Amino acid sequence: MQNAAMQAFLESIPDRFQADAAGDLNITAVLDLGEECWTLRIQPGTCSIHEGDDPAPDLRLTTREEDLLRLFKRELNPLLAYTMGKLRLEGDIQLAMQLIQLFDLP
Repeated sequence: MQNAAMQAFLESIPDRFQADAAGDLNITAVLDLGEECWTLRIQPGTCSIHEGDDPAPDLRLTTREEDLLRLFKRELNPLLAYTMGKLRLEGDIQLAMQLIQLFDLP
């Protein structure tokens, strides 16, 4: 990854996970940043992320690094990003909106 700050942010996601907000959610989401992908796995009470793609995710979010940061920091509304073409989505848009809310980010 060319952006060390972005890599540090992605690796910090599990530490910012709010397990109580996720309940019994069990999903695999791919964060597709163009040149690379990260797989985010949420299971009841846990969250993990690793570099690489998943062949059959429940959700795939395709966006640029800076827009992903803005989404997770709640500076960019997921629905607005989707309608503006800043976010491509494969899967349930409601699940994507819920996913962003599961993390305590500055």
